[in-house]
Amino acid sequence: MTSRITVRQIDQSGLDALLPAYAEAFADEPLNVWIMGGEVPEEHRVAFFRDLLRRALAGDEVWAAELDGAIRGSSTWIPADSADRFHAEAAELAAMAEIAGTAALGRAATVARLTAERHPTAAGHLYFHSLAVQPGYRGSGVGSAIMRERLAIADAERMPTYLEASNEGSARLVRRFGFEPTGEPIRLPGGGPALIPMWRDPVC
Repeated sequence: MTSRITVRQIDQSGLDALLPAYAEAFADEPLNVWIMGGEVPEEHRVAFFRDLLRRALAGDEVWAAELDGAIRGSSTWIPADSADRFHAEAAELAAMAEIAGTAALGRAATVARLTAERHPTAAGHLYFHSLAVQPGYRGSGVGSAIMRERLAIADAERMPTYLEASNEGSARLVRRFGFEPTGEPIRLPGGGPALIPMWRDPVC
């Protein structure tokens, strides 16, 4: 019997249920690996992911896919009217990095600044901020199920969608859903991954 993937939006009450899968799924994601730099202890890394999730659940959309009785993948989506929020967040991170003086926070601030500079200014778009699936469930259709569900809503609302793919494999996956590269890659310093900005017009 084939297991069925169930996709749903997660609210703040789902933080503890989502955190283990979220932390495991993002542990080897290229951008997070570069930010962490191998210097962040496990307990601090999990605390970092908990804070990211808490913030996302408070103000953005977090969607998850369940398979075999547990959450196996999740994604964050941000309805945006401009790039103002992302410039403000980049400035906040830069100030925090200056105070804390940690290399990982400095790299996170660099990512925030460079991606904010390239973020679309068009009103009324959806920012597909992140997607990650537990290693043992990659290729199972979990990530595709989440995208299919949320992009169907974007299509119904005639909302274009923007993202930055952190590797060629991710770019190939999202191209199957109508995303196309837009502009030059965002090149991070110090051997960081080249982020690929991609745009999708709604399918009406």
